[in-house]
Amino acid sequence: MSSARRGLLAVFEQGKAGFEDVVEGLEGRGMARLEAVEPAARQILADVRYGGDPMVRRYAERMDGRAPSVLLERQFDGEGAVQRLPPGVVAELKAVLGRQQRFLQRQRESEARYEEGGLLLGQRARPLRRVALLAPPGRAGRASCVLQAGVGARVAGVPDLLLVVADLDDLVLAAAHLLGVTGLVRVGGAQAVAALAFGTQSIPRADAIVGDGGLYASCAKRLVYGHVQVDGLGGPPEVLVLADSVQRAPQIAAELLGVAEQEEDALPLLLVPDVRILVAVEQELARLLAGLPRRAIAAAALERQGKALLVRQREQMLELAERIAPAQLALLVERPEDALDRLRSLGEAWWGPLSSGGGWGGVPPAGGAARFRGVPGLEPFLTRACYSRVSAASLRAQADGALALARAEGREALARGVELRRGLPEAKER
Repeated sequence: MSSARRGLLAVFEQGKAGFEDVVEGLEGRGMARLEAVEPAARQILADVRYGGDPMVRRYAERMDGRAPSVLLERQFDGEGAVQRLPPGVVAELKAVLGRQQRFLQRQRESEARYEEGGLLLGQRARPLRRVALLAPPGRAGRASCVLQAGVGARVAGVPDLLLVVADLDDLVLAAAHLLGVTGLVRVGGAQAVAALAFGTQSIPRADAIVGDGGLYASCAKRLVYGHVQVDGLGGPPEVLVLADSVQRAPQIAAELLGVAEQEEDALPLLLVPDVRILVAVEQELARLLAGLPRRAIAAAALERQGKALLVRQREQMLELAERIAPAQLALLVERPEDALDRLRSLGEAWWGPLSSGGGWGGVPPAGGAARFRGVPGLEPFLTRACYSRVSAASLRAQADGALALARAEGREALARGVELRRGLPEAKER
């Protein structure tokens, strides 16, 4: 695959060699990563399912480098972590959590209940009993990730929220405390997902597993779906920046580095119509990167996964963004809201010179999953049940049609059930 490298980013121009190959690779980026580790993940799931705690500890030693004596901690020093952190940091954690809560509370629909010609129809939502929240391993901004992934459980009212985290720091502990976490599962990866999907001697079975716990955990989540609810498969942090002006180069570089510094597997992507923008962005990347504490990680992400796609026409830029289906989209273009209206496959988007990613309502769908799934919001944390009650008048009005359809479909028992109910004394009420 041919490309021109202008500093940190590999550049691919539409119509030139290698362009379509790299776009196709981006379209399939999620499943390719998972398929590479699926055999190992399947083995871990089977071993933990039938081996319980000893197998959890064995894989924790192998994968995490430590095997904790206590797998589930119901008592942890969250309040102490809050006290140890600078007050300004705690205040911001609380502010972020508050904004996210208020956003999700507006999404929670009132329970539908109405009557239609004597037929009562309704829906009710109830929180799950136990949810496991995966903390991303080795990533900068883990506390923010924990808040983002877990706030829906708090808004929904989940009574038992377990944080899955192999290595702790005060920021993560404080986030857990503010979220109302009720216990810590002290292992990570596929072994933690297996324990929570099937239950072990120490770790109870969860109703849902949410958050991004790394590559093996994501693959395991895919494999245990059906035994347990999942919010999506997660993946490395990613951003696609659409930009059409050289003057926005500092902001473009800041957006790319904000994702690149999180981990070496991060995916910073740039889509522009003019090579002059690329030149200016590279200059800004070099300037900003020099002062970053995590510059080695950011540089590695940019050099390994960072790509600049050169597409001359706005319409084609939007078509390409739709194909990539980014988890996060920065719209640094003219008429950004028009561009947003044209796109359906994305997780989060923001625009304007003062804006940046917010993390509203759950882990955004990485790896191209935005093509078929949105930001999860409250759905992973709720069960929804529908109910109905038929009045006498409604039964009389519906019976002939119900009988005809049931018999057309070969469901004679159902038809006789309708006839039975139509003959009951209650069916003759006025």
